[in-house]
Amino acid sequence: YIYFETSGAQCRDGNLAYLISNCLEVDTRGTDSCHFSFNYHMFGASVAKLTLEISTDGGGSWSSIWSEIGNQGDCWLKQYLSLSAWDGEVIR
Repeated sequence: YIYFETSGAQCRDGNLAYLISNCLEVDTRGTDSCHFSFNYHMFGASVAKLTLEISTDGGGSWSSIWSEIGNQGDCWLKQYLSLSAWDGEVIR
């Protein structure tokens, strides 16, 4: 569980928070799918944007693979993202 505060004096426009994973090898052998799933809760007037990015060069460059903007209501949502496009690659 990770919590990022988005309101108050500490959270001014333009501030960013990053959560970066270790390297992971995508391996779809023996499965019908390989995915990344997570739950998120984006509630309130100060919520801006949540983006999931992927890197195939150890973090040198990043590409956005999912994004959500603004207040999504006072509820938890679940997202599944297929990683089959990166089969055999090491990603972050």
